[in-house]
Order: sequence, then structure tokens, then C-alpha cells
Amino acid sequence: MAHRAAEPLVLQAPVPLSVPGALGALASPLAPLGPFASTAPVHLSVTWPGDEQPAGPAIALESREGAPHGFASWAGPALEFSGPPLPTFGLAALRGAWAAAAAAAGGTLLHGAGLLYRGEGLVVTGPPDAGKSTCAGLALAAGASLLSDELVVLFPDGTVQGTPFCSSLRAPSSPERVRCAALLTLDKAGGESVSPAAPAAFAHTLLSQVWSPEGLGLPLAEARAAALSCAGQAFCGTFAFRKHPDAGRFLLEWLDAL
Repeated sequence: MAHRAAEPLVLQAPVPLSVPGALGALASPLAPLGPFASTAPVHLSVTWPGDEQPAGPAIALESREGAPHGFASWAGPALEFSGPPLPTFGLAALRGAWAAAAAAAGGTLLHGAGLLYRGEGLVVTGPPDAGKSTCAGLALAAGASLLSDELVVLFPDGTVQGTPFCSSLRAPSSPERVRCAALLTLDKAGGESVSPAAPAAFAHTLLSQVWSPEGLGLPLAEARAAALSCAGQAFCGTFAFRKHPDAGRFLLEWLDAL
């Protein structure tokens, strides 16, 4: 069964991205696309011709939970997705398209929460349950804006860009691309502090959170190199915090003084 929409959506991704309107509508409850609307000339086009797996070489799409959920294949300069008309497929396809757009711009996706404050970016990263969304929510309440609380794009020139993907927060994400002032891992504690990270331990955590799906994103070695290059131009440390409004205020005051 084919799924077509008269009006494709042009989105402000790492390179301007066109997706079928029906596919965007599927994904939008899980990845609000309104702030990412663009009128820029399209660099990468996405199609969604139907539900069946492509006859040629196909890339299995992973859902947010890691299970296969649809397929992708390259059809010349266009990226073709196939899968059922379900929000989970729409989200998996959009994440795959964003990975391809990031690769086209020389960047990589990273599991992390990105914050925007006074024109600069701050990224907190770490494994599931590290507290990324909690930390981001506290910073939002203190006056920051959200790049994303699930996936951000890191570029080797030291910049970070938001994505429409959200985890638990429901604040709108931003497509802005700004200098990444700091990359932080998280530690739950009884008070707030920021300390420089041990390079080897920080690199291990950072690289474990790089997400560059095979066939869509950069080759893994290049994706990791892009993340390390970005980190090399930012303060890298650990933010120890508690779930308290003072934690958000502390973090933004610290960023002001950085």
C-alpha cells in the first residue's frame, strides 16, 4: 500500500530535509516538527512508497527501544523508507533520516540532552537513567531553552544542533546550531558541583552514546572522531546534582562564568 501526501515537509535538519507529509504526521506526536519547518532548498529527499520491504539491499530501522521497525534503502539521491503507518515507524524513519542528514553535514547524532543558553550550547550525556531529562528540565525551569532531551547533533567544528526528538520533556526543541561550550556527564549527589572529567573515562562515556546507524550515518569510526573533535573544543566535565530547582540555577550560573 502506498502512502502519499500532496505537501511534503521541508525541515531544518543538519542539511535541509524533505519528508512526505504523511510520514511527518505519523512522527509528529513523538517528535514535534513545527519548530523545524524550513523554506531552504532541499538537500536530501525522503520517500515512503509503501509498507513492503524493498527488494534490493535494505537497512533495518531501529525503534527507540532498539527493535527493528521498518526498512530504509537508497534510491539514487533519495532515501526510501518502507514500513507500516504507525507512529513508531514514523519516528524510526525520521530518526534514520536525521542520521543521514547529519552524516551529509559531517556530523553525528549523540544520545544526550542539549540546552541553549545565551547563544551557547551545553550537552549532558550518559547512559539511560543517568538523569539527562531531569537535568534538562531543571535547567529549563531556570531559564534555558531546549535543543533536545534525547538526541543532538555534534559537529567536528565544535558546534551542536538540536533535533525534534524528545524523551520525557514536552518543551519544544530547537533547530539552532551553536557553539558547544560544555559537554557534561552526570552524577547524582546531595549538592551541586562541576568538575573536570578524566579524559579516558569521559571519552569512553561520550563514544558509548554516539548513534550513527550503519548505512545511514557516518561510518562509526568517523562518527566517533566527529564527537571527539567537538568535545576537544568544549569544557568536558561531570555535573553532580540533585533533583532540586537550585540545580538548574547552579548550572546556568556556572555556564555564565565559564
